[in-house]
Amino acid sequence: MANSGIEARRKAAIQDGSASYVARRKEIIQTAAHVFKERGFAATLRDVAEALGADRASLYYYVGSKDELLQEIVREALARDIEVAEAVRNSDSGTEDKIRALITSMVTGYAENYPHMHVYIEDLGRIARQDSEWAKQVIQQTRETTRRWSCRSSPGGATTFLWTSPQWRCLE
Repeated sequence: MANSGIEARRKAAIQDGSASYVARRKEIIQTAAHVFKERGFAATLRDVAEALGADRASLYYYVGSKDELLQEIVREALARDIEVAEAVRNSDSGTEDKIRALITSMVTGYAENYPHMHVYIEDLGRIARQDSEWAKQVIQQTRETTRRWSCRSSPGGATTFLWTSPQWRCLE
């Protein structure tokens, strides 16, 4: 099969970062998130192209594969949650306010990024079974983020929210 050079053109366009290229790539990723939400990862690039009203071949200028689309969807969802959690942790607010802010931001973030978060959560098990560096990184980031906070029930039945950072204390 002849090499069309599309991968080199895609990499150059990503590196160049023109506003129109970035906007179109973002639109494709957003549409793919909606398509994956509706059809699961069994959806095809053809399905994404149809949802965009575009030709499947034109997508390859923006993304190399369906896996790359999934990676971008998950990367965006995970990065946003980590960024918000770190900002809450580093704030000067008290523990209760931090917990409230974290929960509010997570719910708001899920609503604002619904297709991305849905795809991330739905495909996490499949991602965990992959042997790629990307999959290992996603699982590591997910575990690190989850390890930072957890809920535990005390013997009296009360729930304790624990942030393992020294900046947070247990609530009783």
